[in-house]
Amino acid sequence: MLGEPAVLDSTGTPVAGLRRQALALLLYLAVHPDGASAEDITEALWPDATVASATKRLHTEAANLRRTIRIAAGRADDSLYKPVTTTRDTGQYRLQGSLDVDLWAFRDALARAASDPGHREKHLRVAVALHTGPFADDGVSGYAWLASHRAQVRRLGAQARRGLAALIQDEQPDEAADLRKTADQLDYRSPSALTQEPAREPAQESIDKSGQEPVRDHPAAPLSLPALPPHHPRTPEPEEDTRA
Repeated sequence: MLGEPAVLDSTGTPVAGLRRQALALLLYLAVHPDGASAEDITEALWPDATVASATKRLHTEAANLRRTIRIAAGRADDSLYKPVTTTRDTGQYRLQGSLDVDLWAFRDALARAASDPGHREKHLRVAVALHTGPFADDGVSGYAWLASHRAQVRRLGAQARRGLAALIQDEQPDEAADLRKTADQLDYRSPSALTQEPAREPAQESIDKSGQEPVRDHPAAPLSLPALPPHHPRTPEPEEDTRA
């Protein structure tokens, strides 16, 4: 998800056959780790389509996404493996919590940096290493909901670098300077910013000088796009739909 998004197999090779709108579905579910309703998904991905047409498209793209992830997992013929689940009672779609999603790992590392001060440097280094590029950096720009998430992930990448730089400034000043330089390039406030963004909302504090980012509880992000919640391992999935 960070950099050019793809579904990778066990060797790190992108799996062929992922449709463009199945990729958009993957991105949407990645930023809604607790799931999203079919109504919200179709409104986000196919806002001008009729309900019947959008629903059909959703089933097609979900099936393609499931098939691609099964191939990546070496379980192409395992129809019981549901990497994208659909609950019968609520119609919620979501990615299986055991999937290795770099966006989730990035946010988890930031949350650990806040909650585990004794190992803050280690967690911030993990976050910086995971932040290899912009969120969904593949030219999928036709969806308005992506813009806010891209901006937020970029800001978090800048915050992680500044937090790490503050921790290592005395012992590794050259590395700290490089981290701040990259943060300035990422940060919309800098003259060298890659992309200018609207002013930050008051709730979006930076990591403080100790390197700690405030942790808040957030609901699953609706279309108004507040900050994403940290990803946590989920309990077993509710009963699934049997669609492929």
